Amino acid sequence: MENYKIIKLVDISLASAKRYEAFVLYDGENQMGILEEAAELVRGMNYHRNSITRSAWEGTKASVVWVHLCKTLDQYRHGEVEATIKKTEDKSVFTRPKQGKQD
Repeated sequence: MENYKIIKLVDISLASAKRYEAFVLYDGENQMGILEEAAELVRGMNYHRNSITRSAWEGTKASVVWVHLCKTLDQYRHGEVEATIKKTEDKSVFTRPKQGKQD
């Protein structure tokens, strides 16, 4: 297991899909490995924002999760992420924020 900690988990489920968004603090270099491991862990979680989402989705894996990596709490507080994964049942998409000034 890589060295990371889930610091925020949000249930953003809809009637048609169980969905989570998570923010992770990490210490290490293997961003893709950490994202994959954390995303799979988050997919299996049973956190629900209310009784409606609990009754609809309890006991099922999330259809889609977004996991955002931050090196420090300051990055998290300022909305600065190192990398993100969007993971579904059969696909993972990694993204990194664009660096530098945009024209």
